[in-house]
Amino acid sequence: MDRAAIRVLVVDDDPWSQQVVASQLAPSGFRVGCAADGWEGLSLAGRAAPDLLVTEVRRPTIDAWSLAEELRGWAGLAKVPFIFVVDERSISIGNT
Repeated sequence: MDRAAIRVLVVDDDPWSQQVVASQLAPSGFRVGCAADGWEGLSLAGRAAPDLLVTEVRRPTIDAWSLAEELRGWAGLAKVPFIFVVDERSISIGNT
């Protein structure tokens, strides 16, 4: 798959963290969208299904596990892979 066709949705309440992820992916051709919280992430995912979702585990509105569970119930989003950011120094990659 062409990188330009790959949509990545970053869900993080910290604008700096959003920028760090986007600045690493966008120059390589990935299309990156950002959401400031889980509700916005659900809204954006519903409008344009991401191919990958990056989110921090501890979310102020919807935690990462609840976000994943919600999206798993939506047609077309059940198999979207997640990258869960645990903190600035570690990540967990996988399909939940």
